[in-house]
Amino acid sequence: MTADIRNLAVLAALFTCAAVIPAQQAGGPIYTGKGKPAPVHRVTTSLNLICDLACAWNLDNGRAKGTLQPGVSEKVPLEPGQHTLAATTTDGLDQTQQKVEVNRDEQKPVIVELTPVREARLAAEQAAEEKKEEAEREREALEKQQQAQQQGALEDTRQAYQLYLQQRYVESKSYSTKACSNGNLAACKLLALLYKNGLGGAQNYAQAFSLFQKSCAGSDQYPDACANLGDLYEHGDGTAQSYPQAVALYQKACTGKYWDGCWMLGNLYQGGLGVTRDYGQARVLDQQACDGGDMLGCVYLGGLYLNGSGVPRDENQTLALYEKACNGGSAVGCVRLGALYEMGRAGGQVNYAQAATFYKKACDSGGLDGCDSLGLLYENARGVPKNKHYAHSLFSKACDGGIQDACQNMKLPN
Repeated sequence: MTADIRNLAVLAALFTCAAVIPAQQAGGPIYTGKGKPAPVHRVTTSLNLICDLACAWNLDNGRAKGTLQPGVSEKVPLEPGQHTLAATTTDGLDQTQQKVEVNRDEQKPVIVELTPVREARLAAEQAAEEKKEEAEREREALEKQQQAQQQGALEDTRQAYQLYLQQRYVESKSYSTKACSNGNLAACKLLALLYKNGLGGAQNYAQAFSLFQKSCAGSDQYPDACANLGDLYEHGDGTAQSYPQAVALYQKACTGKYWDGCWMLGNLYQGGLGVTRDYGQARVLDQQACDGGDMLGCVYLGGLYLNGSGVPRDENQTLALYEKACNGGSAVGCVRLGALYEMGRAGGQVNYAQAATFYKKACDSGGLDGCDSLGLLYENARGVPKNKHYAHSLFSKACDGGIQDACQNMKLPN
């Protein structure tokens, strides 16, 4: 009897559980299976989307996307809340992004306005193009102005050189100053020469230095400016003396085929100034200048052969080089050649008449040492008739040109 009672109690409990389960299902979600929740049904609404231009749109970085024609709407199912909407015109040139708030209630369509974006881009592009065109017009105007300025400076430079050759130095200085200020380096170089030599005004080494420096550094076309700048460094005119600077500048001039720079550098090698003394290198440089047509290079090369410096002593070679220089228009070459004849080192015999010929040639071409030497021959009737009056005029000419020996010779008794 007791066992029967227990069995009835178990059956009653089972019926009670069976009755409870439907009640729970009717009241809300339940768990089915061991530890697994039933699917949750999410609440959704929709976004009514319109583009004013044909566009490609996407929501929340591509969770939903599509394309729309202008003014055509599309309803996009979404959960309520804030979403990120991005849209791009179909040509890919214009885009916009905005935050949209979606709720359960009916809401107005969201219109994506790409037209203002496109208009702003086009306006910016137009402004940029107009700015570019304006910059181009300004560049062309400036270029024309510079060309006109350069042309004017070129004409002024030509005029300056013509006046220089006519020895109208004051006028030449005026034109070269104007042209140099307008950027013509050839004019700056000429102006530097005028200042260096005191032509057309007071001598001014500092101004010459500045102008030669400008011309030398400004263009490889003016190696002569570099040589002149080196000369100022060598002698300490307008700047502190610096043989190393002179060496570098003479080398630059020589490399640029301004042959004066070669023999000027050769002279530094002869003297061991700024470089180790090297007569062999001096000979190479003097030969380079002479072969290049610089007659002073021939003169200095002839001096090396005369003294046997870096080459075997050879007076015949000296004579040939001095003759080449004199015939090539070098007054110094003529004076040196005349001296060879006067000292009997041209063919082994003294020849005053021949010496007088070369001294006169030098004097007539501006070689004032030749005037002084010729005056002594007339003073002493050597190779020419004695003529103290003519001798005095020659001494005077040389003295006025800065030859101090000639000034002393003027004081010789009549």
